[in-house]
Amino acid sequence: MSKNARVLHKFTRTFIMNLSKQEPDGEQKIYKDTAHDANGLMLRVSPKGKLTYVVHGRIKAEGKSAQFFNIGNAEQMLLEVARKQAEKFKSWMAEGLHPIEAQNRQERTFTLQEFLESYLDTRGIKSSANPKGLQQDTVDEYRKQFARLNKKFQTRNALKITREDVKKEHNDVARRHTDFMSDKTFQLVGALYRHAIKMYRDDVGDEQIVKSNPVDVLTVTGGWKVNDGQSRRITDCIDTEHMPSVYQAIEDLKDYKDGIKYIHKQTPSVVVAAHFFRFMLFTGWRPEEVSKMTWSQVADDFRDVTWDDSEAAAGLKGAEEQYRAPLNSEATKTLQRLREYQFDSKWVFPNKTLSNHFKQNPTMYVQLLTELADTGKRYTAGIFRKTFQTYAEHINVNPVTIKRLVFHTQKHYNVQGGYIFANRENLRRQSQRVCDFILMHADQTNLAQSQQVQVDVSYIEAARAVVSDESSKYELVSEVLEHWLKLGMTFDQVQNKRE
Repeated sequence: MSKNARVLHKFTRTFIMNLSKQEPDGEQKIYKDTAHDANGLMLRVSPKGKLTYVVHGRIKAEGKSAQFFNIGNAEQMLLEVARKQAEKFKSWMAEGLHPIEAQNRQERTFTLQEFLESYLDTRGIKSSANPKGLQQDTVDEYRKQFARLNKKFQTRNALKITREDVKKEHNDVARRHTDFMSDKTFQLVGALYRHAIKMYRDDVGDEQIVKSNPVDVLTVTGGWKVNDGQSRRITDCIDTEHMPSVYQAIEDLKDYKDGIKYIHKQTPSVVVAAHFFRFMLFTGWRPEEVSKMTWSQVADDFRDVTWDDSEAAAGLKGAEEQYRAPLNSEATKTLQRLREYQFDSKWVFPNKTLSNHFKQNPTMYVQLLTELADTGKRYTAGIFRKTFQTYAEHINVNPVTIKRLVFHTQKHYNVQGGYIFANRENLRRQSQRVCDFILMHADQTNLAQSQQVQVDVSYIEAARAVVSDESSKYELVSEVLEHWLKLGMTFDQVQNKRE
């Protein structure tokens, strides 16, 4: 192949990445992009393997022969950016301008909005072809966080935003929203700058265009509002002493009336919120997944919920593509009760208009639940998941089984745990153990009721021990209590006959 011979090929990120991994063969190669929006973009691979985006052409009116002009390092520059740059170069050349000189004269202007779009475009949406991409929910959350910024701040020249500008806008966002939301927004802004520092390079000399990250001032000066700007992960769970208050608050929530529009009946959204919290308490599932459940996933008897588990099925022999996650008695009861309201929506937990799903962490109802519980603790949607897991660990449920229950997937297994507890009914039994533990602590002062007979808590604990025995034929505490009740009635009948 001659030095400047061109190989026609449609450029993609994968194509560029594969070329960068090839060992140099000591020859220069030129590739020409055949995409419809290529704008004359080419790629030069040097004898040593360096990849450079270039354009080839003649500057109008100069009378010189055509030549190559460097656009940027192909391993560091976004393909979409390179194509747009190629279009600019061609335009300048047609105007009789030297593209490099014109580029140097052009004022550098990049907005935070451009940084955001570049970041999201680089990451892409998660799929089988892009397993490291972002979930659509994450993309939506980033846009929501970004929207908290003042409109002028979003479109300012990001290269001219100072540390003082960051401190001022950080405080302004906190005033408009909350301290925590302000921190989250500027964590994102900081990430956008870090991305831009890596991705935006000068066409000449391959130098950084973005020199520094002004958001670093919040770390240097201790300007973060909450927890030094670190992610506030849920590490707490509902204390068993508070469980009666929280459980009753959830029950009271569904009967809540706002006193304005809903004076004599409860608000539909409050009904959904109450069942949403209750279902998560008894399953430990992720709020974002529970909020998106549809009735088509729920079995007719409400005892199972089907999830797409094709990812696990692809890598696990004998796994099902559609995984039926078993529910305990209280989770089942929650779905049954919610279905009785007959909301005209495909979503199990619909929003106010019934046209979409419920929010995964509904701030207004979290606040209302917190006020009703009145324990001094805040009960976000995520705390129910941590509570279920903590209680399961406390009653010695197998760690692998806990993962199978709260992640409702077949991916979590090991040589022992994966096969001992693989049976769906065994999983249901373990979930029921956690359910019984919650119910026991939900009303510590009163006596439990079974078949209209008062049963002391100590008997419930004894019944739980029977259920937890692997050789037990019983799955539910109520079944054990009912069996003991029948034994007692039989004994009384025999005694009466003898007398």
